[in-house]
Amino acid sequence: MEKKRKHFAALRAQEKRNKPPTKAQKRSQMSTYLKHMGRFTYKQLKGKNFDEIQKLFDKEMKRVTTFMAMGSKE
Repeated sequence: MEKKRKHFAALRAQEKRNKPPTKAQKRSQMSTYLKHMGRFTYKQLKGKNFDEIQKLFDKEMKRVTTFMAMGSKE
């Protein structure tokens, strides 16, 4: 019985750890990324809503993922 209780407690703990981030957490993460990589300031991002920040984030991520070094063969 004790083993079963510990097993289900571990499953609940794992479920809590694997929860997707909330909208506010995602906005914070994207803002931090844009401040460091996208050359945006806190003032520029402060008045924007989630959708505007997400558009800026997607644009910056596209720029980063499509980057090709000058000496590459592709």
